[in-house]
Formats: sequence, structure tokens, C-alpha cells
Amino acid sequence: MRKVVRYAKEGARKARKPSQDGSAAAEGNEGKASKIRFSWDTDKDDILLKEVILIRPFQFRKKTVERGRAWQQVAEALQKMGFKVNQRAVRDRMKVLMDAVRGRNNVEKAASGIAPDDTEEQKHRHEVIEDLIQEEEDVELAPRDRGDEERKKADAVEMRRASCETFGETRKRQQGEGSTTPKKGRNTGSETLNYLNTKLEMDREMRKQEIEKRAEEAERQRLAEERRREEERARDRRYEMMHEQMMQQQQQMQQQLVLHQQQAQQQNQQMQMMVMALVKALENKNDK
Repeated sequence: MRKVVRYAKEGARKARKPSQDGSAAAEGNEGKASKIRFSWDTDKDDILLKEVILIRPFQFRKKTVERGRAWQQVAEALQKMGFKVNQRAVRDRMKVLMDAVRGRNNVEKAASGIAPDDTEEQKHRHEVIEDLIQEEEDVELAPRDRGDEERKKADAVEMRRASCETFGETRKRQQGEGSTTPKKGRNTGSETLNYLNTKLEMDREMRKQEIEKRAEEAERQRLAEERRREEERARDRRYEMMHEQMMQQQQQMQQQLVLHQQQAQQQNQQMQMMVMALVKALENKNDK
């Protein structure tokens, strides 16, 4: 796994170097646009692979105008989806992915065919990139001279056959002499597109479900907040009613106190009047 990481890092460093694909005019026009920074992840890589499979830039030789135009079409298709990329960015990203797969294959061959445990998604992405690498190699190995066509084709077939046989024998020896490994066929473009479309649809569905869950959670929180506020308002109303009742009781008590004081004052006045009348009556009696 350390070698795989090393190969991936080497591929990333190489991807920063100026690419040789496309026409000289297209590369000249990139200039300052090549400084665009864009963060890639597995989902964006899948979308990139889908567009590369549709447009097929590797069907053209390196350093050709046709290949440069194909990469420009890939960049424009991604730009319509909101990707801040240009021709060089998508070309360099594909180079990073392909270099990582090449390095991993070399590590697996050196380790007697032992492959790490990958998910089905990682395996399928690996196979898709391998098909693109094979397509590029087939185009580059295709003879330019018709006189050398048969010889170069036979050499290429022989090289691929020898490589496959060595790798197959290594895997067979590692897994045991009694086991047989089914031969892996090359994926068709339709199968790859179906897989990528299915994955993108599943991702969209998962995002949709996640958004719905967040909306439901937000609605629950909103209702809970409304209930809490309603309880607070009811509590405040009860407090206000209790306060009003206490104020009314205090007012009634004050009124009763005032009334009692008035009654006591009247009684005192009556007592004083009675005392004065009694004193006067006694004085008149004494005078007689």
C-alpha cells in the first residue's frame, strides 16, 4: 500500500507539469486559466470518467489537434455542471488517476498478484481506468505506416499476451493450484455508463433523503420551539393573573382597613359627645 501511495503522489507531481496533449494553440490559450484551483473527490472523478467515456479523447494520438479538442469538450461539459476546470485541469486529473492505476498494477504484479480488499465501487472504477489506459495504449501502438502494420500489431498482441499470462500464472499460484480464476472481460462503454448513471442516481437519492431528514428535523425543532414559547406565554399569563389577583386583594384589604379606621373614628367621636353631654348634665345638676 505504501508503494501505491507513492505512485499516486508521483502521478500528482507529474500532473503539475505541462501536458503534451492537444494542439499548441489550445495550450497557448490556456495560459492564466491553467492556474485555476479545483478540489477533486471520488464523486467528481466518477463524473469526469463518465464524460471521458462519452467523448473518448484517448481514441486520438497524443499531440494532435483532435485530442486537444476532445479534452476541451470534456472541460466544457464539466463547466456546464458547475465545475471550475479547464482543458488542462481535466487532462491532468485523468493523468493522476491513470498513473495511480498503473503504479498499483505494478505493485500487485511485484507482490505475486495480491490485491488489497477494495469495495465494488473501487474495483469498478479501477477497471474503467484500466480500459481507458488500454485504449490509449492501443492507439499509440497502432502503426503509422501501413507497411509496418502487421508486424507492430503482432508485436503488441504478443506483448499483451505474455504480460497477461505471467500475471495470470502468478495469481493462480498465489490462490492455489486447484483454483481457477475467470478471465475478466473488457467492459463495454454502455456498461460503464450504466454503472456511473446508477451511482449518480443513488448519490442524488441519498442526498435527497438526507435533505428530507434535515427538513423533518428542522420542522420538529420548529414545533418544539413553538410549544416551548407557547408554554412560556401561558406561564406568563398565569403569573400576570396571579399578580392581578394579589393586587386586587391588597386593594380590598386597604379599603377594609380605611373603612375600619373611619368606623373607629366615628365611634370615638360619639363617645366624646356622650362624655361631654354627661359632664354638662352633671354640671347643670350641681348648679341647681
